[in-house]
Amino acid sequence: MSAAPPAAPIRVMVVDDSAIVRGLITRTLKTEPRIEVTASCSNGAMAVTQAAKRPLDVIILDIEMPVMDGLTALPKLLEVNPQARIVMASTLTQRNRMIRIKGQSGAKRMRLREKCRRDHGGQRVRIA
Repeated sequence: MSAAPPAAPIRVMVVDDSAIVRGLITRTLKTEPRIEVTASCSNGAMAVTQAAKRPLDVIILDIEMPVMDGLTALPKLLEVNPQARIVMASTLTQRNRMIRIKGQSGAKRMRLREKCRRDHGGQRVRIA
């Protein structure tokens, strides 16, 4: 009996204007053998361009970014890469603001990031 072929990697794009956050998310994801970070972008416009060039399974998308924010990029990303699952990630913590964002984006679910709770190399890190 032969072994089943290995499962295809989960292709992920990380989109955040903070290089520190992008790096932290990317390093964390790279510890998972089935996850492959295929792109990293600092704004929504770059993300739409990259998403049109490659198939993606998951897009981790910040909400507040320069050039094009995550809420503006969201429908464009789904247009060019409709099979992708999008995880909106943000440091916003005000409940009423999150409810408004959920309504505007058409999100099915949202989860707030926890507040900063540990130090990582001199930087405060938000743990999702």
